[in-house]
Amino acid sequence: MNEVPIVRFLEGLNIGTFWMVIKFIYLLGIGTYLLFSLVMIRQVTEMTKTLNGSLNLPLKAIAWIHLAVAIGAWLLALMVL
Repeated sequence: MNEVPIVRFLEGLNIGTFWMVIKFIYLLGIGTYLLFSLVMIRQVTEMTKTLNGSLNLPLKAIAWIHLAVAIGAWLLALMVL
């Protein structure tokens, strides 16, 4: 009997490969969020160079804390998933 290639492909999949794909998608999403937090650090740095104000230090601190939390979330997801 001549099988369709997609049927052979679907029969070859198991639950382990499915969860590996889900893990990869989650890590990719959290990695994108990590890149966003790096961009946020750069934006805050450029903003504080341009504008002088009393909120420069708190904004920089919040941006760095945000980056640390994003890195922690990515590492936690890497270990847990």
